[in-house]
Amino acid sequence: MGVGRDVHSFAFVMDTGSQHFQCHAFWCEPNAGHVSESVQAACVLRYQKCLVARPPPQRAGSSSSSSSPSADSVTRRVTTSVKRGVLSLIDTLKTKKQPSELPQQ
Repeated sequence: MGVGRDVHSFAFVMDTGSQHFQCHAFWCEPNAGHVSESVQAACVLRYQKCLVARPPPQRAGSSSSSSSPSADSVTRRVTTSVKRGVLSLIDTLKTKKQPSELPQQ
């Protein structure tokens, strides 16, 4: 994700799973700084929540490795949670009125 060469543009690429990706691009007024910071904060927050929710690692000598989630399972949970947060943020941005919908002065 990032701000483009033009400070009004912001975009990010989201992994939707199974090697499918979606690009979301925005034109922001007065610039894309706030949107970029908000998306980054949402991603970091979701990632931290996934880490906190992760079960503690088993101690050496413990049996039953099946109770410990695999790295793929943890990655999937983190990815899903981050994706959910970003989509929620996008929905919030979509509900704001577009400049063409604002009353003219």
